[in-house]
Amino acid sequence: MKTLSQSELLKKRIISQEMLRKTDYETMEKQYGFMKNEYSLATIVYQSVLEFYKKATDKDHIYSTVISLAGGYLSKKLIIGNPENPLKQVMGYGIQIAVTQLLSKITNLKKSQS
Repeated sequence: MKTLSQSELLKKRIISQEMLRKTDYETMEKQYGFMKNEYSLATIVYQSVLEFYKKATDKDHIYSTVISLAGGYLSKKLIIGNPENPLKQVMGYGIQIAVTQLLSKITNLKKSQS
């Protein structure tokens, strides 16, 4: 049985580490491709529109949907207006989303109590 010198052991370990790094890189590259496709802007928008369409076309939720969307939009316009400042625009969208969710909860509670 031949004993390996330190340099030969080092070379073998370097080769094994390079192979491990290559397989890890390939795995990460595949995962990145999956995440890029799964969470792309188009996919997120498509899923949101699909979810909205399912809820909006349900006859039980039409009243709640219309009231909450209109209320959210009007509250944004009344509180923020039509700003050119990007920070105010983001704040306006936040207010719109918050009021829309609040009105949706209120109308759903009234509907469930009836």
